Amino acid sequence: MNILHMSDLHLGRRFYNLSFLPIQQALLQEVLQIIDDQQVTVLLLCGDIYDNPVPPADAVQLLDWFLTQLAARSVHVCMISGNHDSPERLDFGSGIFEQKGVYLVGQFNGLPKKVTLGQPGDRYFEEAGIHHGGQGRRDHAHGQGPRARAVYL
Repeated sequence: MNILHMSDLHLGRRFYNLSFLPIQQALLQEVLQIIDDQQVTVLLLCGDIYDNPVPPADAVQLLDWFLTQLAARSVHVCMISGNHDSPERLDFGSGIFEQKGVYLVGQFNGLPKKVTLGQPGDRYFEEAGIHHGGQGRRDHAHGQGPRARAVYL
């Protein structure tokens, strides 16, 4: 399992009247190329997905496009909110997204959410974790290097 970690996308960022959206779309295109080239199976998106709690519609459309591209590639996505995001808005659709391998945690309820990304016996980590404000746990089985099965959001 190949895991790619990203954070601080700040989709919808503007500097004075200059929109960064075209640059951000080009960046996400490059990320998709990396995912294809490196055969990434899990993308961790860790906070500040949007630049503000009420993102502009074009930023929401860009994230929708990106998540659709990832789902078409069967890439699991584990996404948590950051201080620039609205946790409630980021949680929108989380139930239906899970059916396509996109796991969202906007609001942290005090307990990590376990997401299983494989079956017992798969050649993955026993457990890999990311938490809101905490370090994850990584185990390496018998010196075989990184192998993951569950992620805690």
